[in-house]
Order: sequence, then C-alpha cells, then structure tokens
Amino acid sequence: MKTSSIQKTCFILLSVFSLAFSGCETLGVLQSLIEPPKVDVESVNIGKVGMEGIDLEVNLKVNNPNSAALNIDKFKYDLAIGDSSLFSGVYDKKVELKSNDMTHVMIPVKLDYKSARAAVENYLFKSIRDYKLKGSLSSGAFTVPIEGSGKIE
Repeated sequence: MKTSSIQKTCFILLSVFSLAFSGCETLGVLQSLIEPPKVDVESVNIGKVGMEGIDLEVNLKVNNPNSAALNIDKFKYDLAIGDSSLFSGVYDKKVELKSNDMTHVMIPVKLDYKSARAAVENYLFKSIRDYKLKGSLSSGAFTVPIEGSGKIE
C-alpha cells in the first residue's frame, strides 16, 4: 500500500469513529431543539364493561408546536387522579403529528377495577378533580417528555 493510501484509510477510519462516538452528543443536541408537544385529555369514552375491568377510549389532543412534523412510534403514558394512578401503559401505533397543528389521538385502555376504585374514591369522597398525564413520545432514537394536567369537569 502506498503512504497516501494508508493515510486516506486512517483518515476515513478516524472520521467514522469520531462520528460514532459523538453520535450520542449530537442526538442530545438535536433532541433539545424539539419543543415538547402539549397533550390534553379531550374526553374518555366507556366501552365494554367486563368481569376484569372496563375498556376505555382516551381521546387526546396533541399540539405539535414545531415547524416539522413528528412521526411518533411509541407513546408512554401514566394518568393519575390526585396521587392515584388510574392507568399507565404504552401505545405503540404510529402517529403523525403535523407541524404547527393539533392532532387527535385515541388510545384504547383497559382499566382494572382496583385502579378505578381508588380514582372514584378520590373524585367522589375527597373531591379531587385534578388529573395529571405524564409520559413520553418516541420517534426513532428521539424521546420527548410530555406532561399535561387539568380538572375533571
């Protein structure tokens, strides 16, 4: 091999390694440029009531304030009334959040009776009307935390 050929090969290998090792840092910088979407619970519809729990359809309004669309692969969520978690889980259907727009997302949820009881007790007997939604939206290697809260009307 000629010296210039060896130098080119070394340069290419060093470039590949430096890109590979700086990838995590670059990903963090890119992730910080994405403004988290705002998520609100629009409504909750009751579906099938069975022996083990209740099927719910949780309808969310997701506002993407970014100038680029976000293609979401996974949505992790935890909805609590007061300090009692009502349900949590992962929705892994692909959803496109259009740029600078509101998207409606329906998430099917299975609510077990134990969780439902704690939430109903908070609502009826302790007059707790506040809910909190925490979670994250993932798109490929990007994960953006989300939070929402409000009052049950």
